[in-house]
Amino acid sequence: MNDLWLYSPGLQGWIPAGVPINSATTGGVTTDQADLTGIQTTDNGSGSTPGGRWGSVSWSDGAGNLYLFGGQCSCGPGATGLMNDIWKFAPTGYDTTTPVPPAQPTHIGSYTETGAWTNPGASGAANYGTQGVTAASNLPGRRWGAAFTTDPTKTTVWVFGGQGLDSGGNLGLLNDLWKYDIASGQWTWMGPVGSTAGQNNGVYGTQGTAAATNVPGGRQAAMLWADTSGNIWLFGGLGLDSAGTRNPGAISGLATGTTTPDGALLNDLWKYNIGTGQWTWVSGGGATGLADQSGVYGTQQVSAAGNVPGSRWGSVGFIDPLNNIWLISGWGYGSTTAKSTGYVNDVWQYIQSTGQWIWWKGSSDVNQAGFFPTNIPPSWGVPYVKNTPGGRFGAASWKQDALDYFWLFGGEGVDASGASGRLNDFLTYLPFPQPQ
Repeated sequence: MNDLWLYSPGLQGWIPAGVPINSATTGGVTTDQADLTGIQTTDNGSGSTPGGRWGSVSWSDGAGNLYLFGGQCSCGPGATGLMNDIWKFAPTGYDTTTPVPPAQPTHIGSYTETGAWTNPGASGAANYGTQGVTAASNLPGRRWGAAFTTDPTKTTVWVFGGQGLDSGGNLGLLNDLWKYDIASGQWTWMGPVGSTAGQNNGVYGTQGTAAATNVPGGRQAAMLWADTSGNIWLFGGLGLDSAGTRNPGAISGLATGTTTPDGALLNDLWKYNIGTGQWTWVSGGGATGLADQSGVYGTQQVSAAGNVPGSRWGSVGFIDPLNNIWLISGWGYGSTTAKSTGYVNDVWQYIQSTGQWIWWKGSSDVNQAGFFPTNIPPSWGVPYVKNTPGGRFGAASWKQDALDYFWLFGGEGVDASGASGRLNDFLTYLPFPQPQ
């Protein structure tokens, strides 16, 4: 899809933006259409729209503009359908006068968020440039499922890996780290040297010790966080451990056209120090080829040195004001490998000061249905300690707001009835205890 939506807490509902970007009318009813090619201009000017895609990177800047990078798309050249273009949507306000055609999900009355897409960075061949040197000509290769995060100031975007094309045009799992400066619109390749798609096994070194030779293996749909102490954190994904373990058979959510899954499910946690440019393997399996690990949950709400989430990909999460890392959901392993993989709905916190994981909420098993009290309408927005989203993969999420609520939308997973499929439920999570 390439439709864009805004959720307004003040109006308590969804508002279409740029309505509708592409649509079709049948029997007098206008609906959004999937697999749209979009409109791309050669001068990267206004009037452009991105084509339908998934697995892209998105962020917002301090001025409220929305950005989109790459993904797998029906809009670009090349057999892989992978993109490395950048788009920007600048909102301008509400329009309450132009009739809004019916669309899904149900929107509020006739409100429309107005604004325009521009295409400040078109697709092209990868150009890594010189490691650590920012240049206008630098460009990451086309990719799907990269891990990404903005720094606390919303001035810099960090992107790691994904499934895509390296500098030689080879398709596979990447482990390159990139920095994008929002103000200048320029990329910096941060390493590692000699990255080759599909051949990037992890080099773990000694757990807890930074080294210039350490590097996470290539992976897709991992998690990335930036703290306020100059560190970038990376967790899990579908990728390569130190032995280059690869799983046979199908895994949920693989990019279209992928016939043989690359890599295996990971639960390794890494820290990259921006100042030194070195990686540290912090926790999880990997040094001896330990992919596909079950979780060690321990006692709920109690941290312990042996606790660790199971291997997974397609999670969401955030980093709180105390620089503690939160990990939620994904597709992977619960507390046992006997039941194989499935959708997980567990909530984990990694405390930097102690180096320990805490399992806060959700199940230690896979494919668990959600739970919500049926006597409380969702529109009331009432928090309830027993509310539990169903297990899911590939949800959309937003960082904590001014009140410390984390926002989550949809994904592929299990609803409250136990049925599986694509979801469009919208939830907030308030972590406990609150930072002081």
